[in-house]
Amino acid sequence: MHTVSRPADPPSELVSLANSGGDDFGPLAKSLDDVFAGVCAYCERTTRDDDPDLTTAFFTCDHFKPRHQLCHQDPTVGQCQDNPPPHSPDCPIYDWDNLVYACRSCADAKGGQWPRPGDSADSYINPADDADVVDAHNAVFVYDTDSGHILPRDDISRTARYKAERTIGDLALNDPRRALHQGMRYAAKARRINLAELRAQWVKRLRAVLDALAASDREVLSFVIGEYIHISSRFSSICRQYIQESEYRDYLTPPTSAAVQS
Repeated sequence: MHTVSRPADPPSELVSLANSGGDDFGPLAKSLDDVFAGVCAYCERTTRDDDPDLTTAFFTCDHFKPRHQLCHQDPTVGQCQDNPPPHSPDCPIYDWDNLVYACRSCADAKGGQWPRPGDSADSYINPADDADVVDAHNAVFVYDTDSGHILPRDDISRTARYKAERTIGDLALNDPRRALHQGMRYAAKARRINLAELRAQWVKRLRAVLDALAASDREVLSFVIGEYIHISSRFSSICRQYIQESEYRDYLTPPTSAAVQS
């Protein structure tokens, strides 16, 4: 997952949408593209990827906690009960911290899912600038750099582990072939590939590149590593972990304050 440190103030498009009580979050995608550096908050594929389908048109503004869990809406009239029409300006669907940048296949895979009240997982791991997810890669998740799987860490609490497992499973962050995800809209399902396999291939490519450059000077190696772990690069989280665990770890530069990756 791709965790960012977003600006504290919401963009003007969101303020205008809330003031109008509107429902069209489409224009927010551009602002989120800038904040998330073109990277899907869930799968870490990017608009700068070499897949021709992964253009900005395939990315969207996604409500991390689903809208139906947030809006006190009267389904008979499609309006907020508190202050129609149709949403009150302070309706939680306009919460800036709850909006993330996502590819449509991830947005479809998550859909309206959310742990039920009383579930051991009270939510998913949030790819936002919250206290429980800052540096979540070290705190919650770990990667198997050979298989490409994202996994919960062994040394976290039982509750945190269950929450991480639910996030991975329900959002299909490794293997999308669970029955749960077979009902996705066709356009998204057709592009919902095996993410673990793609991550493993990407790390294998990184290994090959670095091994080929092993005799190069420090500046070249640092530049190449920087490209793979940059906040706008796909699968930068697993690449960073691989570098940290390899003989190339001394070439890592400290992460920028613009983003923390999980």
